[in-house]
Amino acid sequence: MDAPFYRPYPVRRCNRRNLIGATFDLLRAWAWRHLRRAFGDRRLGWLLSTEMRDVAAADLVVDLSGDMLTDDYGPHVAYSHYIPLFRAMVLRRPYFLCAQSIGPFTWTRPLARRVLEGAAAVSVRDGVSLDYLRDIGIGNPAMEPTADLAFLLSPCAEKRVDEIFAAEGIVLDDRPVLGISVSQLIERHYRAGGFGARRPSFEPVICTAIEAVARRHDLQVLFVSHVTGPSAAKNDHVIAERITDALAGDIPAAMLRGDYRPE
Repeated sequence: MDAPFYRPYPVRRCNRRNLIGATFDLLRAWAWRHLRRAFGDRRLGWLLSTEMRDVAAADLVVDLSGDMLTDDYGPHVAYSHYIPLFRAMVLRRPYFLCAQSIGPFTWTRPLARRVLEGAAAVSVRDGVSLDYLRDIGIGNPAMEPTADLAFLLSPCAEKRVDEIFAAEGIVLDDRPVLGISVSQLIERHYRAGGFGARRPSFEPVICTAIEAVARRHDLQVLFVSHVTGPSAAKNDHVIAERITDALAGDIPAAMLRGDYRPE
């Protein structure tokens, strides 16, 4: 579904979520690298998947890791993010961890240390990540803070914003607008965190915070969804609609329901 946005550049579906298949790809690439001198690239080309051939031909692999590299979501999720980095390592291609939040690591810390130390460069988008990496002894000299890549986007024209608001029936007054992106995925992780009766429900916590800020500063609220699929479990429209409906009546709130480009 992303291919039309990136033309004329090709988009390939990554198999990193298939942990078994992707691991076998790594083993085959390791065999290709060690046997190619004896048998030649042409005879051993079948060992490399399409993804591996792309990596082998690359001058540099730039990794975004879904914007956050951590094992907070489970070691299997972290391993799936390490796989593209392992590909570059196996095929001896330089790789760059670009503008991410990184850490913490528990179960996968040795793997994280290996990929971070071996990177051609590492940039992090927050001071918490940089402090954490230094605290656990990551000594990569090419490690520095940067801004989130979203700041490279030029906002669309105000005319386009007006067109979107008109199409969706959104009417704003002269008060400042508080834009909020609330995550359906984070809501699921919050619920799974447990803590029994000591942990309040997600939606009342978010509503209370929004209402307090909106009243204090006389704001109107607009929900802008960051993730819109591919499944309802990951669609921010779902949780944004529930919170919009749950806000107190004196809080003017609306939400964008369409699927728009990031800018």
